[in-house]
Amino acid sequence: MTAGHSVGCNEMQLFHRTALVALGLTVTTPGLGVAQRSTGEVMAEMGTYLGQLPNPSTQGEIGVAARTRITWESADRRHRLTVEPFLRWDILNGDRTRFDVRDLSWQMTTGIWEVTVGVREIFWGVAESQHLVDEINQRNPIGGVRLYEKLGQPLAMVAATSDWGTVELLALPIFRPRPFDGRSGRLWSPRPVLARDAVVRGGSRRVYADWALRYSHSVGAWDVGAAFFSGTARDPYFAPSGDSAWIPHHDLIDRTSVEILWTTGFWLFKAEGATQGSALGRFGSAVGGVEFAPVDFFAGILEYSYDSRGSAATTSYENDVFLGGRLLTEDGSVRAGAFVDTRSGTVLGSVEASRRLATGIVVTLEARAFLGDEARQPQHAFRQDTFLGLLATYHW
Repeated sequence: MTAGHSVGCNEMQLFHRTALVALGLTVTTPGLGVAQRSTGEVMAEMGTYLGQLPNPSTQGEIGVAARTRITWESADRRHRLTVEPFLRWDILNGDRTRFDVRDLSWQMTTGIWEVTVGVREIFWGVAESQHLVDEINQRNPIGGVRLYEKLGQPLAMVAATSDWGTVELLALPIFRPRPFDGRSGRLWSPRPVLARDAVVRGGSRRVYADWALRYSHSVGAWDVGAAFFSGTARDPYFAPSGDSAWIPHHDLIDRTSVEILWTTGFWLFKAEGATQGSALGRFGSAVGGVEFAPVDFFAGILEYSYDSRGSAATTSYENDVFLGGRLLTEDGSVRAGAFVDTRSGTVLGSVEASRRLATGIVVTLEARAFLGDEARQPQHAFRQDTFLGLLATYHW
């Protein structure tokens, strides 16, 4: 067992303990359980990856998933408990089968202060094509074409909100390495990714508490935010293990980021930027663009992403233009977009069309096509899957 894997096991034990602490607060919080709200969804999904794959058993996905969210609130609305478990079972690929706690948190509000303890999903950012400044939760690429699933993040958070804005201080005691689903040997590389052997913080066995500080404010047509994060990188870089596999490395980093949204008439101007330092050096990245929404049911989007590392970037958004749009209808929606790499000329196009069949029942068709030369690095993998999927969802 590697040192990195040992750290991961220790932190998963801490994750389970954190969940128990949050659940225990349910019992000890006075007056909790007066108000209750419940929502959820059950999904049946199937899809296929087109093209010649090294392992034919990874060609398709057939499975079911379920999520429910239950919230209890005290009579004075000062205490709130939220529970949101998630389960996916894949018939063809057992590596995609996963249970996770997306939210299991206790929240107390008093005056300008808000305290949260437990497991949460946090979202930061304004851009459409990528979420550059969204640093708190680990991404879960096992979701397949729905690339922005997250893992629940154990945390303790204190926030203060007033006329001058909102300040949030987060302690993140447990790091969750990025999972990989066993389909790692696809179009882009014959090598699998050894997620279980991930090297965390250079292989140190020390449990390190990540932390973050964020300020956000809305003034008229402007929404601004600035954040600092210190801890373990959510995006890994990959190093070869002999000639047969890749090993993810999650280094210690410091990261400073800003986000700006300006709304004027039919136009939304968006920008996110970050500078990040680690033992490997410092780099800068940015994404920005415009959204034009002349009517309520349609919006067009144009954005550009840049990473100063170029082809050495640990993401696939190093020099890309994104063009997309959203169309809403009475019974559904259509979202479409395309990334164009300005250096290589490769194109990734995607379409998602949804239609409501009955109350609470929605069917979604998802398609993604990759055109261009195959890269050899794991960070480009999900940009190079040509995929066709069908999803049926029942909401309540």
